[in-house]
Amino acid sequence: MRTHALFLLPILVSISALADELILPESSDPAPITIALPHRGESMSEVARHFGAPRTKLKPVGGESIHQPPITRWEYGSFIVYFENSHVIKAVVPDHPPAISHIEKLQPES
Repeated sequence: MRTHALFLLPILVSISALADELILPESSDPAPITIALPHRGESMSEVARHFGAPRTKLKPVGGESIHQPPITRWEYGSFIVYFENSHVIKAVVPDHPPAISHIEKLQPES
């Protein structure tokens, strides 16, 4: 059994040497966005009233069962709104990811 462990040691060492390291630059946060977005829970009619007609309305996806409600996407010029049934579940700005939460946990432990 001991000879098997000695045989596997170089393989384990070489595998651990292949690990990637994630290094984030100091200024990795994108510039803050300052556009108004629809809020979670708003109805389609409220969104249309506040923001006007979307540039594109995509057909609902899903809706085959109660566990998979229909998801609809409206595309405006600078943001996209996702609806579950007829209420907002998320509004996003493409190419503008949310800030990293708990960035302190990404730092290597000393």
